[in-house]
Amino acid sequence: MRLSMKKFLKIIGILGIVIVLAIGLLVALFFHEKAKYARTAVPYIQEVVPEIAANWDPAVARHHFAPWALDQAPPGDTEKIFKFLSKLGKLKRLGDPSLRSIYYHAGVGTTISYSVDATFDAGDAMISVGVLDDGHNLSIVSFYINSMALVQ
Repeated sequence: MRLSMKKFLKIIGILGIVIVLAIGLLVALFFHEKAKYARTAVPYIQEVVPEIAANWDPAVARHHFAPWALDQAPPGDTEKIFKFLSKLGKLKRLGDPSLRSIYYHAGVGTTISYSVDATFDAGDAMISVGVLDDGHNLSIVSFYINSMALVQ
């Protein structure tokens, strides 16, 4: 009976060590990816968001979005959306992007989501940006703005 209890405790100990190592590996991977995207995706967002918000021109946005991202909207809606967003006015300040999530998509790439505080002529806003890293290029796959200035 004593021998089986020792075996049981040994197995539990080994499983505990494996679980702790797995969690440690995942945490290390997350921080490695976070550092990688701090060098690539963050400067991309800091460059592209002001370009898009400069004139709220859908043609400029199309240049930065993944080809399929804007195609999901019905024809003509993209122009209506950007006309609506133009109520915010010019971008005055863009804060530092804050990492929200990293998702890996087999065969597609990695989507990195950030939120960014911003100030426009009409008021403050929170911008959520999803950036796709396909291994060769970065492109925007989601772009949401939450601002009370849009409802006034």
